[in-house]
Amino acid sequence: MKMMKKVTSLFLATILVLATFAVSGVGVSAAKYSGSYGGVNWEFDDSTNTMTFSGDGQVDAKAVSSYANRTENIVLKAEVSFSGLSTEGFPQLKSISADKNHSHHTTVDGVLFDKEMETICIYPSKKPGSSYSIPDGVVNIDDGAFLNCTELTDIKIPDSVREVGISYTFENSGCYNDPSNWDNNVLYIDNCIVAVTFSRNPISGFYNIRPGTRMILSNGIITNYSNDTVSLNKLTGLSIPDSVTFIYGNRGIYDYSDFLKDPKYLYAGAYYLDNWLLATNEHFSGHLKIKEGTRYICQEALSNCNNATAITIPGSVKSIPQLLRSIVFGTVNKTTTEIFINEGVEIIESGAFDNFCELNNISLPKSLKKIYLGGTFNPWCVEHNGSHMYGTTFSYAGTMEDWKKIEIISDSSEEYDDFCEQPIHCSDGIINEPEPVPAPTYDEQNNMLIPPIFILIAIVVLVIFIFTIIKLRVKKKKEKESSKEYKTLS
Repeated sequence: MKMMKKVTSLFLATILVLATFAVSGVGVSAAKYSGSYGGVNWEFDDSTNTMTFSGDGQVDAKAVSSYANRTENIVLKAEVSFSGLSTEGFPQLKSISADKNHSHHTTVDGVLFDKEMETICIYPSKKPGSSYSIPDGVVNIDDGAFLNCTELTDIKIPDSVREVGISYTFENSGCYNDPSNWDNNVLYIDNCIVAVTFSRNPISGFYNIRPGTRMILSNGIITNYSNDTVSLNKLTGLSIPDSVTFIYGNRGIYDYSDFLKDPKYLYAGAYYLDNWLLATNEHFSGHLKIKEGTRYICQEALSNCNNATAITIPGSVKSIPQLLRSIVFGTVNKTTTEIFINEGVEIIESGAFDNFCELNNISLPKSLKKIYLGGTFNPWCVEHNGSHMYGTTFSYAGTMEDWKKIEIISDSSEEYDDFCEQPIHCSDGIINEPEPVPAPTYDEQNNMLIPPIFILIAIVVLVIFIFTIIKLRVKKKKEKESSKEYKTLS
């Protein structure tokens, strides 16, 4: 009985001591662990499961493997960058935040983007919620951006998106694992084809793209694995519904589908399928006139068009995409000097005429509503030392007032100002017409002659002066010699 009382007293005393510590604010602090690797410093807060990276370098889950499996939040400071394929090492990640002045990244609601908000880099795999809308204006979805997001069953893709990473971008996400999103090994997300896999059965025969499909993005027709691209050669035909408004890269369909190289798809130097211009014949030369009735031009469709001297785009094409591949692929057009855009075209997309190095004239229609800058009219050529320059005459079918109604869109204020200062030849005059250099007046002509006359007189005077000096010296020398002779005779 006494023993029981002692135990009870000890227990009550312990509770009292702990309560006293709690009231006085004394307690055991949560542990923090830190370290560094390759210029990157890290600190793990055990109380919040937050990993903070600072310094300069890449986030590496292997370098912090002891705490990566417990990390729920990541904070990026200074120059540290983070790529989508790295998230696999952080299986419990719920949120990412980057410093406001971070050099490479910005974050919105725990999702990581590049600084310009043009690329979505990482959607944390354990972020709460089953639906996510990619912000409008995003152009690229990075490799591994939605990797292992198993709870994410609904992803909204805006029309601004043009490229999807080729490595595990949606792998093991809720959308990827939903059988209803697959058709003949083609992955559809938000009415966009985003991936093709041949791991089970290759596409063969005639394939009908799903009705309602909006876009075929960069990984929509080609596959992750180069040895699988041959499977596309088993296609005997392809149907593109009218709902499709964008196809990324002509290499996606044309380069890997032998049936499209059949001459029956060739018309006046270009290959067409269902009112789409897919590619140009590399042997074509002369004036390329895109077929009337063509509704869309596949991005990079003119990359093989190295011998066309001029290009005409019909009014049935409402929006002109980037026509050539990026300069990184060495795609430079040095032969096309004129581009004629017919009435009906409404939009010129970013980079549309990039890498056309010798353009002398672009004819623009009155129907034009929007021009997206960003390399659109800036040819980048090796012979120009990599500098962007304007050397093109812009001829516009509308009036000067009509031109002012066109929306010019650019992320760069410098590029915007640069373009807006270019002379535009409208039907009723020239906007930003350079002031003509006036011919010199009679007085100005005389004034222009005065400096040469003064110079001539100065030269003559100098010659006379030098001649006089020489003559005097000769005379003095003779006088001295005569004087010496006289003294000698004396």
